[in-house]
Amino acid sequence: MASAFLDPIPISSKEYAFTDSGNVISRSAKIYGASNIVINGRSVIEKGCVIRGDLQRVVATPGVGGSAGTMSMQLASNTTSVNAGRYLSVGQGTVLRPPGKLYKGTFNYFQMKMGDFVTIGQNCIVEAVSIGNGSEIEDDCIIGEFVTIKDFVIIEQGTVLSPNTVCPNLTRWAGNPGRLVDSLPESTPETVEARVRANYKRYKVVKPESKPPSAAAATPRYPTSLSKNA
Repeated sequence: MASAFLDPIPISSKEYAFTDSGNVISRSAKIYGASNIVINGRSVIEKGCVIRGDLQRVVATPGVGGSAGTMSMQLASNTTSVNAGRYLSVGQGTVLRPPGKLYKGTFNYFQMKMGDFVTIGQNCIVEAVSIGNGSEIEDDCIIGEFVTIKDFVIIEQGTVLSPNTVCPNLTRWAGNPGRLVDSLPESTPETVEARVRANYKRYKVVKPESKPPSAAAATPRYPTSLSKNA
């Protein structure tokens, strides 16, 4: 089983972009407001993901002439909508949206912050305000607005966490609505960090072989064999 887990994941530069800090980002991912998104390196953003960095906080400023009775809303400067640590992994089709609510009479968005070694599965919708180090959200989960997930938490597949839920350190959650179902051992941090590091190393860039046009047209895009005679 260990060898199967460590099997390489071949990726192409045609399908993924690579940053100097080691981020691997699918070219089919939809990254809105990239200048408002911080991902600190060695992270993987898979196909079809949506990250809404364009959902920013706004501030009220005096209107033209500084009249006391007129205010205008402007995007806050030097704000980050999504801030993630190192070794973030986001599965295919997942949506990350900063949480929003009415605040002082104005609907506003608040930063989504994620620690290191966070893993989010496929087809999730995440609007948490905070996800701690080493936490894992499995496939098909819905994480409501302003949910706080502490360090080394597991959210099981298909779980729906209601807005403002707080998940303490080293806990396991499941169900709809999500509820605490178990605690995790003290050894979890070491296990999770080793697993996430190993998983990141599985991604290997492969260069497609150049073939004559006629041969390339007859060759499947994803061959089932690496044999030269296949």
